[in-house]
Amino acid sequence: AKLEIRPTSEFMSLFYEAWRRERLFIMTPELKRSLYAFAKLYIKPRDDFFEHWYESFKRQLSDRNFEAMKEYQIDYLSFDGTTVASFLWAFGRLKIEPTKRFMDKWYPLALKFIPYFTPQDLTNCLWAFGTLRMRPEDVF
Repeated sequence: AKLEIRPTSEFMSLFYEAWRRERLFIMTPELKRSLYAFAKLYIKPRDDFFEHWYESFKRQLSDRNFEAMKEYQIDYLSFDGTTVASFLWAFGRLKIEPTKRFMDKWYPLALKFIPYFTPQDLTNCLWAFGTLRMRPEDVF
C-alpha cells in the first residue's frame, strides 16, 4: 500500500484465500495492516473478507481477552490508540459503514484508549464519523 501499487486480480484471489485459511491465527497487527492497505489503495474488499475480518476482530475481543484488557493487560492484544482509531479511519476512507456488532465492540475499546489517543488519532475518528455520516455515541 505504501508504494501505491494496485495488486493484480490473481494476487487478490491468493490473498483472499490465504486470509480465509489463516483467519483463526490472525492477530491485531494483521487486522490493522490489512484494512489500512485496502483503505490506502481505495480497494473495497470482498464481503467474505469482511466476514472473516469481523470474526478475527471479535475473537481478539472475546470475553476472555476483553477481561484481560480491563485489567490493563493491553500489550497482550497489541492494541493501541492508533490501531483503534485506524480501524474507524479505514472504514471511513472506504466509505463502508461498520456493522453495529463492530461498533458495539469498538466503542468500549476506544474509550479505553482515548486518554492515549494522539491528536491525529482523534482527528481520524472524527473524520470517519463525519465521512460516514455517523453520529458518535454520547459516551465518545
